[in-house]
Amino acid sequence: MVKKIIVIFICTLLIITTIPTISGNISVLDKQVKSNPIFNNSEIIFEDDFNDNTKNFSKWTELFTEGEWWERNQRTEFRLYETTHYSYEGINSSEFTASFSSTEGINILADMITDIEHSPGQYVGGPHIKITNGTNYIDISYSRHFDETRIKDSKGTYIVLNYNKPDGDWINQIKIFSDRYKVRMDSDDSGWIYESIFPSNPTLTIRLYIQLAGDHPNLYWIAGFDNIKIETTTFENQPPISDFTWNPEYPKTEEKVLFDGSASYDPDGFIESYEWDFGDGNIGNGMIISHKYYDAGVYNVTLTIKDDGGCEDFITKAIVVKSNQPPNAPIINGPLYGRPDTVYNYIFTSEDPDNDELYYEILWGDGTYEEWLGPYPSNKLVIVNHSWSGNGKYIIMARAKDDSNSIGQWAELEIMMFKGKSLSSSLLFRFLERYPILKILFQRLSIN
Repeated sequence: MVKKIIVIFICTLLIITTIPTISGNISVLDKQVKSNPIFNNSEIIFEDDFNDNTKNFSKWTELFTEGEWWERNQRTEFRLYETTHYSYEGINSSEFTASFSSTEGINILADMITDIEHSPGQYVGGPHIKITNGTNYIDISYSRHFDETRIKDSKGTYIVLNYNKPDGDWINQIKIFSDRYKVRMDSDDSGWIYESIFPSNPTLTIRLYIQLAGDHPNLYWIAGFDNIKIETTTFENQPPISDFTWNPEYPKTEEKVLFDGSASYDPDGFIESYEWDFGDGNIGNGMIISHKYYDAGVYNVTLTIKDDGGCEDFITKAIVVKSNQPPNAPIINGPLYGRPDTVYNYIFTSEDPDNDELYYEILWGDGTYEEWLGPYPSNKLVIVNHSWSGNGKYIIMARAKDDSNSIGQWAELEIMMFKGKSLSSSLLFRFLERYPILKILFQRLSIN
């Protein structure tokens, strides 16, 4: 309990530490994001709700002139007619300055109305919200043609959040820090995208626009935006949650145990490292790892995880390791007498105290052998055939091992091979079996 409190205290101290940047064109839809991080919003640095239905040229400049710009219905609206090339209509905000670090950034809110009015048959177009410093940018958009919500940035990231999104009116949100950003479009959430888009103190603008293409100049489309708000925000890293499983549940000594930490997760980022203490003086790293115990007992296994913000969490579970008992010496059944160059079947069976699967090694006494036949279930009758080329005495030897390579004792069966027609009758075999003393004398007197 004391260790847990210390970990939480350390995590709190690490709020202001810098989170390492992970660059590359990635789709974060595969990342594990289970809850929202803690954000403390503060100063509003730009805002317009368009409620006055009047163009505010101190806040907005018309960026494109291929369509029409209105402020009406307590929102801003744009209309475009189809042309044979992509055309644009939109506005650019006045400049504002932002400050970015791993824990300080901006939060952008903007309503998007994807279809206010359109001509019958018009469907190719899309509204965009773009935050830019003139060179670098993050652009979120909706494609009416493909019914997709999309994210693009100046580092080359391209993500489709939803492949089946109908026209609608929804709230968009962009949270930006120095080394990452995330986007929510209606109910579609990207999770953290680990790219450094802007420098530490950029001068930015927000651009609202629509684009349209088609070869019917009489077709038009109207879309709009509302409730633009940009504010500073701070980020408080939440600690990750550790958990793990292992298989088999009750392992034996010298048996491989697979430890799996994939049940661990980070509510607001990703897990950077997995450290294992197996409780026997050995340690390891990785989300999934295997380990063997060589002594029976109870071992306290601890998994410690660290997230991308430096916070840690750990969990300890007790694992019971049982002694692995070797299989019993096999029982060998089959003919005790026979003729050379004749194939005979022999039955081998062994019982394993742990009910493990078994392998059999067989020495036929003539220099040939079978090397670890199997696996077979414990107590299963295993039939193997063999023939001997010469007459005389042979000793069949067999032993079993389990699937943890624990090897049992040897078992033996002595047999005789005879040449000659006089021995072709089974009467002699049965007679020798009735009188064991004669059997021994016969074996001793037998000469190759």
